[in-house]
Amino acid sequence: MDKDRVDAFLMKYLVLLPSSFGSLTKVVKTLLILSHGQAQVERGFSINSELLVDNLSNESLIAQRIKTDHMRQKGLQSHEVNITQALLKHVKCARSRYFSAQSERAQGNVKDKRQLDIQELEKDIASTNEHILLLESTISQLNKEGDLVALEAENKKTHSEMKYALAKSNSLKRAANEKQLEMETSMKRKKALIERKESL
Repeated sequence: MDKDRVDAFLMKYLVLLPSSFGSLTKVVKTLLILSHGQAQVERGFSINSELLVDNLSNESLIAQRIKTDHMRQKGLQSHEVNITQALLKHVKCARSRYFSAQSERAQGNVKDKRQLDIQELEKDIASTNEHILLLESTISQLNKEGDLVALEAENKKTHSEMKYALAKSNSLKRAANEKQLEMETSMKRKKALIERKESL
């Protein structure tokens, strides 16, 4: 009995409980499963905390975990590892592989930055294009209203009413001209953004 596992020992007595303790049996079974199910995961966290040092990259941590797990599985100590010619050759090439990985990482960072820049420019182009379309619609509306007010001025009976209508028409036309200038500036900005995107 002293050599029994805790779960095996408890299960011997749980089956002897009357049926009225059915809920208790389920709870104990669940607890026993959890305690055994999490042990391996918690051991993994402990190993990670032992391996972690400052400035350790993900790749280095993964490599160390693979090595540690292999040695634990085989029951090896660090002084018991067989140093083969293949292992020595692998270690000799480590520095060149390191620089190669650094170069690939740098290229990846440049590509990522370029992709982010392109996405940002595309957003700016889309936003500028929406602004241009809105300005076109506004200019068209202002010109139409100005023309209608100018036509209405012809039908005014008094000189002051006609003068007021013409002033309103001219005001609408001036607003349309201002929006036209703003639209031309936006179109130049859009062209510059497209050229910048194409140069990336």
